[in-house]
Amino acid sequence: MAIAKVAPNGQKRVPTSAKYLTIIKTSGALTVFNEEFGVNEFQLKQNSIVETEGVKSLFFVNKSDVELVVEYQTTDLKVFSGDSGTVEITGSVVVDRIEQGITVTTSVGSVEIIVPNTVDDLVDIPLPANSKVLAAAADAERKEIMIQLSGSTFSTVRVGSVNVSNNRGRILQGGGAQVGDMTLVTSGEIYVHNTTNNALTLSVGIEKHV
Repeated sequence: MAIAKVAPNGQKRVPTSAKYLTIIKTSGALTVFNEEFGVNEFQLKQNSIVETEGVKSLFFVNKSDVELVVEYQTTDLKVFSGDSGTVEITGSVVVDRIEQGITVTTSVGSVEIIVPNTVDDLVDIPLPANSKVLAAAADAERKEIMIQLSGSTFSTVRVGSVNVSNNRGRILQGGGAQVGDMTLVTSGEIYVHNTTNNALTLSVGIEKHV
């Protein structure tokens, strides 16, 4: 992890040579851009994950009158923390199926990771403009569902039950240079409603007990 301090009404170039940039903490509103690599200005919040493959650096912009402190991490893998804390992984790893607990040894000891029995990656789901789609049917064996949002334009969708609408449901934002993601612990039906005029794409991963 690294920390960037940006002066009031200033900007700071941050190297992003890895595939993903994760904003762990930020003390205020953070805007990023780099026109050299075709990245227009957009805002990032705490726990945001941005795909930066091919983008060698980003400018962190502070538009406030006080110093902005940003704690961030660049990795080649998306890492999602659990209730017991955060596990950092580097390198190139492909995991098709994990069926039992594993132990990761670090410089400060060992951490036991207990994982679900199966991980299913579904085919991407098109989300047309101003429409609602079923992202996942009800499944009693499902533990968690992760929904990722992508598209050519930064957009806002709503996630929830069959009653989800423009003003009902959880908010998920993504598109452009940012891939939005949301994890839900539920076995019920999950619908996603597109509140914009932009065509978007949903990527869904499901963890199950068997």
